[in-house]
Parts: sequence; C-alpha cells; structure tokens
Amino acid sequence: MAKVKYENMRSCWEFGEASECRRGLMCGMGYTEEEQKRPLIAVVNSWNEYNPGHVHLDKLAERVKQGVREAGGLPLEVISWGSMLSLAQQALLTKSWWAVVIPGIFLVATLLSVTLLGNALRYRNSHNRGKI
Repeated sequence: MAKVKYENMRSCWEFGEASECRRGLMCGMGYTEEEQKRPLIAVVNSWNEYNPGHVHLDKLAERVKQGVREAGGLPLEVISWGSMLSLAQQALLTKSWWAVVIPGIFLVATLLSVTLLGNALRYRNSHNRGKI
C-alpha cells in the first residue's frame, strides 16, 4: 500500500488565520512541533466517574492512544455526546444549561435522521420486492 502524504489526508485541517493560535495552544498542551505534523486521530471515549459501567474505559482509551502513537498518528481524546448528557445534573447545578442542551439536540437529530433513513430504505426495499 502506497504511503499517503499528510497534506492529502482528511485529518490535515487548514484553520486559516486561526492555525497559529491552534498551534500555540497545542504547544501549550505539551505537543511538540513534530507531533503536530502527524495525522490527527480522534479517540472518542465515554469514560466518566458517574456511570459504573464505564470506569474501565479510561484505561482502554490509553491503550488505543498508545497504538495510534506507535502507528505514527497524533491521538486526541474527545468525549462522546452520551457522556456529556450523563453529566447533565452537574451541568444544571452550575447553571451551564447549554452543556446539556446542545449535545442533546445533536444526539436527537442524529438518531432521528438515522431512524428516518432506515425506515425509508426498508419501505423502498419492501416495495421493490413486490415488483420482481
């Protein structure tokens, strides 16, 4: 398999004038210039202390990030929408209502879209079978 240049990868984002600010923030987080030239790989993690079934996911995410580093990528851990919603009680107590509403809207819109698409495909396929 031919090696693809980083500039041609989807993870190579151009931020325009904000690039220098983003690069400065990444340096402040401890990432070197060399690391910032690697492909960015998101590691979505739903770990939180609130849900007992997710307490092991922080260790699993660390293993995944180590594998991404070994493969030559730059892993960036992000939280899942579900985890944001599971922390809703804490957000509402601090009057940060937007921390609950925004991921909730996106989660509902995504699930509704997938459901409607699935129903449309099922409807179309059931009518195509009758024409054979």
